[in-house]
Amino acid sequence: GEGGSSAVARTDPRLARAAQENCSELEAQVEAQVRALVLALEERRASLLEFVRADRDVRLRALREQVTQCTGKLQQTTGLIQFCIEALKETDPPAFLQVGSMLITRVANADLTWYKDVATQARISPHADLTLDDQSARRAITHLNFIQMKRESRGGASEGGRDRMAMIA
Repeated sequence: GEGGSSAVARTDPRLARAAQENCSELEAQVEAQVRALVLALEERRASLLEFVRADRDVRLRALREQVTQCTGKLQQTTGLIQFCIEALKETDPPAFLQVGSMLITRVANADLTWYKDVATQARISPHADLTLDDQSARRAITHLNFIQMKRESRGGASEGGRDRMAMIA
């Protein structure tokens, strides 16, 4: 049992030293492996942030383009409205009728193109529809554990000459 092995360790300094060295090696190994995991996580974080920034840049370009298109359309419409206001000031009835029918056509076309160019245009959402799925990584971290190779003490071999593996915590 355990009482017997601790008594042996007290009486044999080589066993105590070997146990200490083994524990130190295991600690160094765990430190190195966890450091490597942290580095891999930091690299993944950097690539995820780069993706988010690239998505933001695409959205910003699309939003700027939409603003530019809407501004241009608004300027065209403002020009047409100003022309209509000037036409309404026309005092010559035959000239007003001639310009009036042309303006009706232009306003109808402007209304159709406004609806086609602005109102039905697909809008880019300013919000990214992304959620980081970290549940599997959290589960993996929670389940991070040691695997211990156990050897049977009888004759130095286990079933069929194979070692058995067991999870320990």
